[in-house]
Amino acid sequence: MSINKFIDKPSVSGSSFNACTFFRVDGALDPIIKEKLRIGIKLLQQLSFRDDYSAFQLFKNEFKQKYDQRFVPLLQALDPDMGIDYLQLSDKTKLMNRQWSKVHSVLMNKWTALGVCSHAKIELTDEDLLLIGGSTKEPFSPSLMVLFQVLDERVFVIAAGGPSALQMMGRFTKFDADCFALAKSVIHQEEKNNPEVIFAELNHQEELNTENISGQQLRTYQISLMLAHYHIGPYEIALSDLYLGLEKDMLILYSKAHQKRIIPRLSSAYNYQRSDFGPFRLLCDLQKEGLNGQLSFKMEEYFPNLHYYPRVCYQDVILSPAQWHLNSMLFEIVGNSHQRQDHFFKIMKEYQLPVIFVWVQGDQKLVVDTLRQQDVELFLQSMKGVATLIIEEHFVADHPLIKTAEGATYQHELMAIMVQQKAVYQHVERVIVDEQVEDERFKRDFFPMSDWYYLIIELHPSQCNELLLTCIIPFAELLKAKNLILEWHFLRYADPQPQLRFRFRPKILKKAGHVVLQDQFTKLLKQMERYPFVKNVSIAIYKRELERYAILGMAHTEQLFTFSSAYVAKLLGKKEHQEALFTLQLWACFECLGLESTEIGKICFEQYVHMKNLYGLAVDQKIMGLRFRTERVQWQQYRFAHQRIALIQDIYHLALIEKLNKIGLNHKINMLFTFSHLLYNRYFEKDPLREEIFIYYALSQLVKDPRMIGA
Repeated sequence: MSINKFIDKPSVSGSSFNACTFFRVDGALDPIIKEKLRIGIKLLQQLSFRDDYSAFQLFKNEFKQKYDQRFVPLLQALDPDMGIDYLQLSDKTKLMNRQWSKVHSVLMNKWTALGVCSHAKIELTDEDLLLIGGSTKEPFSPSLMVLFQVLDERVFVIAAGGPSALQMMGRFTKFDADCFALAKSVIHQEEKNNPEVIFAELNHQEELNTENISGQQLRTYQISLMLAHYHIGPYEIALSDLYLGLEKDMLILYSKAHQKRIIPRLSSAYNYQRSDFGPFRLLCDLQKEGLNGQLSFKMEEYFPNLHYYPRVCYQDVILSPAQWHLNSMLFEIVGNSHQRQDHFFKIMKEYQLPVIFVWVQGDQKLVVDTLRQQDVELFLQSMKGVATLIIEEHFVADHPLIKTAEGATYQHELMAIMVQQKAVYQHVERVIVDEQVEDERFKRDFFPMSDWYYLIIELHPSQCNELLLTCIIPFAELLKAKNLILEWHFLRYADPQPQLRFRFRPKILKKAGHVVLQDQFTKLLKQMERYPFVKNVSIAIYKRELERYAILGMAHTEQLFTFSSAYVAKLLGKKEHQEALFTLQLWACFECLGLESTEIGKICFEQYVHMKNLYGLAVDQKIMGLRFRTERVQWQQYRFAHQRIALIQDIYHLALIEKLNKIGLNHKINMLFTFSHLLYNRYFEKDPLREEIFIYYALSQLVKDPRMIGA
């Protein structure tokens, strides 16, 4: 199949296109190369930078002080208010001073002895390794990968280790049956050798465009980070089922339902340090607990913020290439292409850069041959917007390992997979966890008339507003005025019959207060008996969606539910419809979260398409467009951003923006749509889903209107 038809097609909003090509290679690694890999791994064990001030280690220290030997719910331990804020610990690590080690001393002495020779390299000896001392006693993971290059007699060991070999190879399993079969065999061996634990895949997509580095679901069990517990399948583990505790200074993740230790795994090359979701970050870090983790050697980890680092090697094993860390402004000059290239070669000579070098950005590498004019021009054009350039020496083999049939050479990186033939994880005694959660903010189920009162009222949707305005809202406002309740909220449902769901949370009251509360509650029930359209009223258990709102915390979420319900209560009595107001308010919220008009339009159109497909709504976009053009005049008076922002100065929107601005961009967007969905559900009596998708469609078009300032 030709790839051109995909490339020539215009991209569809919200979609992405990934290409993966395969070339079958014949041959096998020489046993001598395998031996050098073993030497390289042993060297990395000794030389890898060990961070005793990582966020994970700081978390363990605080966990021990706070909970000692107790096993506590994961969500409780990670609550930013009552538990330990994992993201703030990550910020603390940046301020920690690193201790001087034997590795520092050996490297510095060898480096100093090189003098000013630009092409000299640090060559480690057996005496140096003896001085540094033995490697850690922690075991390797059940499977690990080794990333390397073969350069004639030399081997460049780029990295090794990791919590699982699937971290690197997972991305290839989607496209190649052999890779998929290999991955499944690795998993089978891991599980066979470690029957005392459950390996569980972290099911969480942090960013939209990560399909190119994510594999398909390979493991039987998975931890669903944002899925409510009652949507969990038999092999899915909810966050609310997980407990954390310390055993012999090792942080243990334990499933109450399965009565086993859980080993989280992320079979993806995604850099999870980008995430702002504390439970996800901790679980990813927890993959390496008790293991000889990711092994790599980088001079800049020992000696940060320098401009140059020499190559480091041991005999025929290269551990680190020579590197230059240069400010991109060095290469900037105003002039034509010829002048820019002249300036480039001047800087190249000054810093003694090699003729062929590798420009590194994260895990992306670009080989630049400075003898080729187009390479230099591409480099100068591509570096715009990059503050610091990381340049590495390029290794050239006399007899390249991998060639095409025509004899052309590949710049290669090879990956070897090693699987342990013995158990790594030992048996953990059955953990005793308390049935009662100490802090009610982490409690899931509230039984009728305990900490929360919960009524399910069955009635026709067309009578919901009448019941709300004449019965439910006056009752809630009366109890609030009498200082008998803390929070209240309502929602419309159709599950399976049309319902109105009303919840309120009483204050901690003395006996007299309870008598008043019960009296008012009895009056409410008797009042509803007089409404002929009320078919049934039942008192139910309130089951909180702890996972769905974990990033905000349930206490903050329920407070927002109250503010939202009270805000809608003020709007329900008004005759005019509020679609225009809601559209402008959503725009203002996005602006307060720092999004530009182009981004807002794209996001809202994607949400419009997503909801239309999710709920199977038959929507004619032409009719939608006609409605938008008909109602557009309502928005013209809010052309300026400050006019729109004036529409969200109520307590609900101010509190929502304050909470959302404390989390990362992707979660901001998801949570804003979640709370908008709930707001529209509370307000619209008839067909709330269609009204909601119209708002998203209308905003996606409105931000394109040049008459709207800032659009």
